[in-house]
Amino acid sequence: MIVIYTADVERGTTNPELDMDSLKFKVTEAFLSEFDNEEAWKNISSKISVGEDISAEETMQLIIYPLAFKERESKQDAIRQVIELAKGIKDDKKMIFVLKCLMVFSDKVIREDDARHIKEVLMMTKVEKLIYDEAEENVATRIAKNLLKTGSEVDYVSENTGLSKDIVIQLVADIAKEKEQ
Repeated sequence: MIVIYTADVERGTTNPELDMDSLKFKVTEAFLSEFDNEEAWKNISSKISVGEDISAEETMQLIIYPLAFKERESKQDAIRQVIELAKGIKDDKKMIFVLKCLMVFSDKVIREDDARHIKEVLMMTKVEKLIYDEAEENVATRIAKNLLKTGSEVDYVSENTGLSKDIVIQLVADIAKEKEQ
């Protein structure tokens, strides 16, 4: 088991071993007081700012970044920085992962308004996806209608637009109604 200590805890101030005579339990300790947060921040933020993907290790460094500060206000500032930087992560799943983990890892120090801001960013991501999906479907529908009007077969239209056959058949009926009007 590994125990990660925030920057407030220095090496030598903890006991990694629990000895209960018949049972001995030893943990691996990691001290964020030894984490080079400035170098990690420069590296990660430069990658994200140019749209480059970050590795799994860099993702974890970004998540724990706020905990690498000793003072509460510095942690708060770092939480806000990570939220803003995470918005620039191109991979939505990774961005969502970073924000959710940030809330969990910084639970003891995160301000309510920052937690609410993370929630808003996560919700906006879902709303943006819904809007994008709807726009994509509208484009596919317009293309399908154009193909059908030029005499293309239902199977061909379905295969080339990604719309289901049922939707394409409904479009055929819609086009027929439009012609009647």
